[in-house]
Amino acid sequence: MLIERYSERLSSILLPVDGIKPFPTIENRTEWESVTPVLSKPLINEAETLKGYKWPSLSASDFMESFKKNEDTQARLEVSTKRQVLRTLVLAECLNGKNEYIDNIINGIWSICEESSWAIPANGYMHRSWPDPLADVTDPVIDLGSADMASLLTWTYYLMGSAFDKISININKRIKYEIDKRILTPYLENDDIWWMGFQRMMNPRMKVLHQINNWNPTCNSCCLLAFLILEDDWKRRLQGVLKAMKIADIYIENYPTDGGCDEGITYWSMAPGALFDILEQLYFATDGIINIYDEPLIKDVGRYFYRAYIGKDNFINFADASSKVKLSNDLIYRYGRRIDDKTLSDIGEKMFLEAYKTFSKADKNGEPVTRRPSILIRELPMLFNYRWVSALFPKTDETIIGYNAKSIMTAIECNATCENKCKFNHSRMSEEQKADYYVRDVWFRDIQVMTAREQQSSCEGFYIAAKGGHNAESHNHNDVGSFIVYYNADPVIVDPGVERYSGKTFSKERYNLWTMQSSFHNLPTINGCQQIEGRIYKATNVIYHYDDQEAAITVNIEKAYPEESRVCYWKRTCRLSRGNEKYIEIMEDFKLLELSDNIKLTYMTPCKPVYISQGNFDNEMKGKICLKTKEKPENNFTSYIKKDEIKEESESMSENELSKNMSEGRSIFLQFDIGTFDYSVEPIKLDDMGLIKQWGSYLYRIILKPKQKVSEGSWSIKITTKSLY
Repeated sequence: MLIERYSERLSSILLPVDGIKPFPTIENRTEWESVTPVLSKPLINEAETLKGYKWPSLSASDFMESFKKNEDTQARLEVSTKRQVLRTLVLAECLNGKNEYIDNIINGIWSICEESSWAIPANGYMHRSWPDPLADVTDPVIDLGSADMASLLTWTYYLMGSAFDKISININKRIKYEIDKRILTPYLENDDIWWMGFQRMMNPRMKVLHQINNWNPTCNSCCLLAFLILEDDWKRRLQGVLKAMKIADIYIENYPTDGGCDEGITYWSMAPGALFDILEQLYFATDGIINIYDEPLIKDVGRYFYRAYIGKDNFINFADASSKVKLSNDLIYRYGRRIDDKTLSDIGEKMFLEAYKTFSKADKNGEPVTRRPSILIRELPMLFNYRWVSALFPKTDETIIGYNAKSIMTAIECNATCENKCKFNHSRMSEEQKADYYVRDVWFRDIQVMTAREQQSSCEGFYIAAKGGHNAESHNHNDVGSFIVYYNADPVIVDPGVERYSGKTFSKERYNLWTMQSSFHNLPTINGCQQIEGRIYKATNVIYHYDDQEAAITVNIEKAYPEESRVCYWKRTCRLSRGNEKYIEIMEDFKLLELSDNIKLTYMTPCKPVYISQGNFDNEMKGKICLKTKEKPENNFTSYIKKDEIKEESESMSENELSKNMSEGRSIFLQFDIGTFDYSVEPIKLDDMGLIKQWGSYLYRIILKPKQKVSEGSWSIKITTKSLY
């Protein structure tokens, strides 16, 4: 796409190094001093807490320990904080311009340049000397860690280079030397770096083929930036940019054509978001000539963000994803503006307003609000493209949440004079476009994920997401045929998500982790067999349908199980009824090679389940499990649970509590035939803080098991807001 459109004329449209000025440098005091306080003050407050910071180093022993454990040890984590500290100090120095932090910034640059490797120790498998536990300095690795460090130092050079030269000309020379040695030269000379995508390569640690994933745009965007800003040799610079465009094309060509992110919503900022970073860099490096934002795929890649949105602060969380994500409001806004999508940009605006309100309230009360900056490719646009704030408030407003509107507008106009090639049209979009976060029906054809809610433009009522796919997806869980259910945007039946990454997460032991296993997703276990990882373990005969009365997906999940499961076929239908009766129905139509009662239907829930009654309906005995939900729906993109707000929960529900929930309409019922199934519940006490923030102290594993041996059957499980009998 990029190469086809622009390769032949790249040499004539690419700006020279001194012509690329996307943001003000430290010398442009007027622009830096006019940054709105909601963005500048928390950064400066954060920098104040870092005065006297001592830059740690990683010993050879600590490096080898991290390599062998295949995860970040405490020593490695301490060293990795240097990146965050340097970002904060650089921005604070540019904002106040008082030389308060420059000495320690130089210490940080020197400390980083003295490191033997910028790569993450666990990624040592990328060295040709693997499995040697120490980094090979003659064979630099370009991974997420080293690429990110190169990007940070490149922006540091760009922003503060003139200030460094007043102290020593060797600071900038050292930055350029280290980045050339570790990044630019290896990037140009090697096509066998797996994430580039030129070759299908084996991961020697996990014994599986690498897939094109978020590494491609994330690493590539960092390398491209270094070529654009640092490379003085025109020929090498042109080669580097052309190669970056080829690698970006490989990512785009391999991306699902429906825009779906099979790595999960958590990776939206590192996958689609990083692709956006590349497109923005090419845009400002050619003064807007390279521009593919009109491509349908690029638009759909951005729209995935709200197409995966459930309501409140909840998102679909298949794969290694959290149901709650916190992304850059400016990134979301800018992506929406580039593709002319009102809904996406409006989400960014509302997230900004929430942050603005929080800051101004604390600031008025004299509380020192701090903020750790994002990576600079995201942070700098937020600081200097904030002219879009003007679109959020009427210009006649005398104050904006405690700040004078006229002063902010003055700052906006001042920044408009900046030599900023990242310009946006910040005028209001056409009135025809209206933001609508709650899409009623979505079908991601390529990744085989469907979503449906009761009605357009509202998060009230039932919501379901279900998937087909296969068990070799990027950041895969063995979950072919699984589903999740929310009511009023509150979780009812859930995907547990992923625990904090450890040495096992990206190793041959990945599927020993309970969160990766099909028996802890909303799936059947057949003859004691769970699903198996691998591309051949997949859904077949996938059928999706929707209309005003219902939405449904039917998948045959038989091939997701091993031969030992003795299954001929297992057709699962996940259906939302939105007619007069509104409910979720899960239908299992199956046939086995032999009689068996060793079948379990699993339903994972954060709600407290209580078996409360049974009754006769159409000559069938129906069991009913009550699931407690929260009180009322809200719209909030930024309400995140803090660690100190998490309280220990009881794993049972009292009769009074149950009665109160039912009378207030806060209960959901999972209904099944008690003549067919036995029912049991396994409470799972969570000890991972990421999972606790999503679900509370417990998850509950509801298991339905047939009372008699069967070789075939048609079962129906309903999830309702009231008894259907």
